[in-house]
Amino acid sequence: GISIPLWENKNRIKQSKAAVQAAELREADSRQQFYSRLKGQYERALALQAAVQTYREALDKTDNAALLKKALDAGEISLLDYMVEIGLYYDMLNQLLEAKRDYHKALADLASVEL
Repeated sequence: GISIPLWENKNRIKQSKAAVQAAELREADSRQQFYSRLKGQYERALALQAAVQTYREALDKTDNAALLKKALDAGEISLLDYMVEIGLYYDMLNQLLEAKRDYHKALADLASVEL
């Protein structure tokens, strides 16, 4: 007899449709993961920008190295007090520089998405 291939391809068509649907779902999931990661990077960059601004303002208010030196020279504070105070200032300056570094790194990560 003659065999008609109608029933033979039935499962292949279903399998192909299922494979296409699975590929579409994987693509949608990948897009969502990419968007979530990008949004997280953006929010991190904003938080770091705010931290940099906060450190900068705090440093502007506490930049009293000249006054500390004058007080030390006049004998109003001890060398230990001077070292502690100047150490605090430089610790905050270091934190500012680290926050700036992290902020610029976050910006570079965001810019790499555009490429």
